[in-house]
Amino acid sequence: MAGRCLLTFAVVIGAAVGLAGCGGDGSASVVARVGDTPVTKATLDQWMSAMATESAAATVSNRTLKQRALSFLISSQWLIGDAAEQGSAVSQREVERRLNEKVRAYPHGEAEFREVLKLTGRTVSDTLFDIEVELALAAVRRLAIKQQAKVTSAQVASYYDKHRQLFAKAEERRVALFYTKSDALVKRIKRAGALGQSLTSVAPYVESLVYTNGFKEGGNPVARAVHVAKFGMIEGPVRVGRNYFVFELKEVRPLIQSPLAQVASSIRQELEAEARQRALAAFIASWRRKWIARTDCQPGFVVQKCRQYIASKTSAPENPVAFE
Repeated sequence: MAGRCLLTFAVVIGAAVGLAGCGGDGSASVVARVGDTPVTKATLDQWMSAMATESAAATVSNRTLKQRALSFLISSQWLIGDAAEQGSAVSQREVERRLNEKVRAYPHGEAEFREVLKLTGRTVSDTLFDIEVELALAAVRRLAIKQQAKVTSAQVASYYDKHRQLFAKAEERRVALFYTKSDALVKRIKRAGALGQSLTSVAPYVESLVYTNGFKEGGNPVARAVHVAKFGMIEGPVRVGRNYFVFELKEVRPLIQSPLAQVASSIRQELEAEARQRALAAFIASWRRKWIARTDCQPGFVVQKCRQYIASKTSAPENPVAFE
């Protein structure tokens, strides 16, 4: 039974692919046209119904559903059309293969697949169209990424030179620190330090703390004092509120700069990701301008992707890196 089901789907694909999202070329039934491809009222109504089913838990107005469905159908035809123009048209064989994979993924095969379609308000033709759009999106995205400029070794080195601090382990200073509210106790500790005694031998207790070189720019006066401290001396007191702080510098671990050779790979990956985003944004902006100019919508069916659309101050900006 499952095998016959897949063969049946293969038969209908030839008629459905390319038409599933748009319907035939009618007259008054056409609400929009992308190049020579019409979007019919019947197709729009079907996708509105499916989207309404998906949004059953939320209150979505008919106007919003119409805008969502029409925008989806238009941008879908942009993708299909662009993939074809760039020599990467979606093949019927690949759509067939993907559909068969979807059906086989259900434990109960065709019966369960059709039940899911029924629950979501979609048809087999809708599924075929979804697959075609998905494949076209992948093809167009690959074309967009190919336009990405290559990252050179010189660019990697320049980035490293300008951001050396990102690839360095900060200087660390370890200190023995004591604090108290007693001015008299602090003075006794300082006198002991002047006689060459260590803080750990004269203070009731000490804490061992590590400061990095970033502390010198902070607002902590103790941290700033640690930054300029010298070995072998009890430093302070530094007063913070009602407390007096004294400390002794025990160890300095100098800044360690990672060499370019060690971090070049990670820098290149970051620069390539940034370049990919820029290339994608530029490609999509150009793609939208090209296809908006080819998209005509009837009055009452004008959405942001139509040539007749006039933007207002409240118009929501489109995602610069989304094919939508």
